[in-house]
Amino acid sequence: MHWLSILLIAVASNLDNLGIGVSLGIRSTRVSSASNALIALITMTGTFLSMCLGQSAAHTFFGHYANSVGAFIIVALGCWTLASFLLNKWKEKKSFENNVITHLLQKPQQAGAKQYRNLSWKKSLSIGIALAMNNMATGLGAGATGLFPLATTLFTGAFSFLFMGLSSYAGLRMSKCWVGIYSDLIAGILMIFIGFYELFV
Repeated sequence: MHWLSILLIAVASNLDNLGIGVSLGIRSTRVSSASNALIALITMTGTFLSMCLGQSAAHTFFGHYANSVGAFIIVALGCWTLASFLLNKWKEKKSFENNVITHLLQKPQQAGAKQYRNLSWKKSLSIGIALAMNNMATGLGAGATGLFPLATTLFTGAFSFLFMGLSSYAGLRMSKCWVGIYSDLIAGILMIFIGFYELFV
């Protein structure tokens, strides 16, 4: 079992949680343990189903080439993520005035007067579904390479809970951290590394 690939897949799949958690924290929205657990559970379900589907499809249609096909999918996703990161950075330069942090700096009196509110179940459900759908392509590729679905799913759920909890708690402070700012860049590099690792190891 390729534990390194499983670990890196779990980390890369959940880096989006950092950005979402930071965004919620900036808006003074608390993510309760129950809401966080719901998001993690939905993410785990999507990961497990997509990995099982990836395993089945790869071995049915690609046979002995399943691992190579899965590795190629992961590399392609990594390249797509890097391209999306560069595109988003370009867009940010054109609409920087809409950034949440800029809004707070322009109106500092609002930052000190905020009241905390809890993330609703409805929003928790929608965030969980969005993250699960976002991870399905990665799950398909990981399943095709032959990674163990149960172990990958458990690690994915654990990192989902950890990243969402830490980033939402950190809030505005985390938004200035390089991990939150460059999550897509890191995820893209990790996926490319995982793809080549699975291809040649």
